[in-house]
Amino acid sequence: CQSYYGVSCVGFLTKNKNWHTFYVLAYCVCTVLGSVITFEFMWRLTDLFTCCMIFLNVYAILRLSSEAEYETVKYYSKINQRCKLR
Repeated sequence: CQSYYGVSCVGFLTKNKNWHTFYVLAYCVCTVLGSVITFEFMWRLTDLFTCCMIFLNVYAILRLSSEAEYETVKYYSKINQRCKLR
Protein backbone atom coordinates (compact mmCIF):
# COMPACT_ATOMS: atom_id res chain seq x y z
CA CYS A 1 0.00 0.00 0.00
CA GLN A 2 2.78 2.48 0.88
CA SER A 3 4.56 1.62 -2.35
CA TYR A 4 1.48 2.71 -4.30
CA TYR A 5 1.44 6.11 -2.60
CA GLY A 6 5.12 6.62 -3.36
CA VAL A 7 4.69 5.57 -6.99
CA SER A 8 1.76 7.97 -7.33
CA CYS A 9 3.84 10.83 -5.94
CA VAL A 10 6.78 10.02 -8.22
CA GLY A 11 4.37 9.88 -11.16
CA PHE A 12 3.01 13.29 -10.24
CA LEU A 13 6.47 14.83 -9.91
CA THR A 14 7.97 13.27 -13.02
CA LYS A 15 6.42 11.76 -16.11
CA ASN A 16 9.52 9.66 -16.74
CA LYS A 17 8.97 5.89 -16.27
CA ASN A 18 12.64 5.44 -15.27
CA TRP A 19 11.96 7.19 -11.96
CA HIS A 20 8.97 4.91 -11.40
CA THR A 21 11.18 1.84 -11.86
CA PHE A 22 13.91 3.34 -9.67
CA TYR A 23 11.40 4.01 -6.88
CA VAL A 24 10.00 0.47 -6.96
CA LEU A 25 13.51 -1.02 -6.88
CA ALA A 26 14.58 1.30 -4.04
CA TYR A 27 11.41 0.36 -2.13
CA CYS A 28 12.16 -3.35 -2.52
CA VAL A 29 15.79 -2.90 -1.47
CA CYS A 30 14.76 -0.88 1.59
CA THR A 31 12.20 -3.54 2.53
CA VAL A 32 14.85 -6.27 2.45
CA LEU A 33 17.40 -4.09 4.28
CA GLY A 34 14.83 -3.25 6.93
CA SER A 35 14.45 -6.92 7.75
CA VAL A 36 18.18 -7.64 8.14
CA ILE A 37 19.76 -4.51 9.68
CA THR A 38 19.95 -3.87 13.41
CA PHE A 39 17.28 -1.95 15.22
CA GLU A 40 19.67 0.85 16.22
CA PHE A 41 20.93 1.31 12.67
CA MET A 42 17.35 1.41 11.38
CA TRP A 43 16.52 4.28 13.76
CA ARG A 44 19.65 6.15 12.70
CA LEU A 45 18.58 5.84 9.05
CA THR A 46 15.09 6.97 10.00
CA ASP A 47 16.53 10.05 11.69
CA LEU A 48 18.70 10.78 8.65
CA PHE A 49 15.80 10.54 6.20
CA THR A 50 13.57 12.60 8.48
CA CYS A 51 16.24 15.30 8.57
CA CYS A 52 16.43 15.26 4.76
CA MET A 53 12.65 15.54 4.56
CA ILE A 54 12.70 18.52 6.94
CA PHE A 55 15.21 20.36 4.76
CA LEU A 56 13.10 19.71 1.65
CA ASN A 57 9.95 20.93 3.40
CA VAL A 58 11.62 24.10 4.70
CA TYR A 59 12.93 24.79 1.18
CA ALA A 60 9.43 24.34 -0.26
CA ILE A 61 7.90 26.61 2.39
CA LEU A 62 10.44 29.34 1.72
CA ARG A 63 10.02 28.97 -2.02
CA LEU A 64 6.23 29.16 -1.87
CA SER A 65 5.89 31.80 0.86
CA SER A 66 5.47 34.71 -1.56
CA GLU A 67 2.79 32.84 -3.49
CA ALA A 68 0.99 31.94 -0.26
CA GLU A 69 1.10 35.57 0.84
CA TYR A 70 -0.32 36.70 -2.53
CA GLU A 71 -3.16 34.16 -2.39
CA THR A 72 -3.95 35.08 1.23
CA VAL A 73 -4.20 38.78 0.43
CA LYS A 74 -6.37 38.01 -2.60
CA TYR A 75 -8.66 35.78 -0.53
CA TYR A 76 -9.15 38.34 2.26
CA SER A 77 -9.76 41.13 -0.23
CA LYS A 78 -12.61 39.06 -1.73
CA ILE A 79 -14.07 38.48 1.73
CA ASN A 80 -13.84 42.19 2.56
CA GLN A 81 -15.64 43.05 -0.71
CA ARG A 82 -18.43 40.61 0.11
CA CYS A 83 -18.83 42.07 3.58
CA LYS A 84 -19.06 45.62 2.17
CA LEU A 85 -21.78 44.56 -0.28
CA ARG A 86 -24.02 43.28 2.50
